[in-house]
Amino acid sequence: MKVVLGVTHNCNLACTYCYAGRPRRRAMTLDTGYRAVDFGFEISAPSEMLEFGFFGGEPLLCPQLISALSRYIHARARASSRPVKLSVTTNGTILTPAILQMLRDERIRLCVSLDGTRAVHDRYRRRRDGGPTYDRIVRNLRLAMDVLDDVQVNAVFSPAT
Repeated sequence: MKVVLGVTHNCNLACTYCYAGRPRRRAMTLDTGYRAVDFGFEISAPSEMLEFGFFGGEPLLCPQLISALSRYIHARARASSRPVKLSVTTNGTILTPAILQMLRDERIRLCVSLDGTRAVHDRYRRRRDGGPTYDRIVRNLRLAMDVLDDVQVNAVFSPAT
C-alpha cells in the first residue's frame, strides 16, 4: 500500500499545466502527518510493503517536516517489524547539499520532475517570474546522483509535448 502525504500545497514554480490549483501557504501539521502515518500502518496488512510518498506543491519547501515524519515512519516500522519505503517527488529546483544529505540519512528515494528537453521543459515549468528551470534542475540532478544511490525522473507528457 502507498500513502501519499501532501506536505504542502505551496510551490516555488508556476507551471502552466499545474493540476493542483492555486497554492496555499499552509503546510501539513506534524500532528496530521503522524495521524496519517498511523492510519497507513493500521489499515495495511502486517506483511505488506508500506510506502510513504512526500508530495506537494513542492514538498522540499518543508524539509524539517519531511525529516520528522520519516524518523517517525522508520520508528513505527522498526517497532512493528514492517517493511517500508519512503520517497519524495520534487520539481528539483531547491535541492541543496543539506537536503540531499537529509534524504540519504532518512533513506528517502528521490524523484525529480523533468519534462524532457530544455525547450519542452522550460515551456511549461517556469519560475514565478517566468524564468526557465531546466538548467538548475539538471545541475541539481547531477549533484543528487553524486550523493544518492538511486535517483528517479518523472516526466509529464501532453499532446503538445
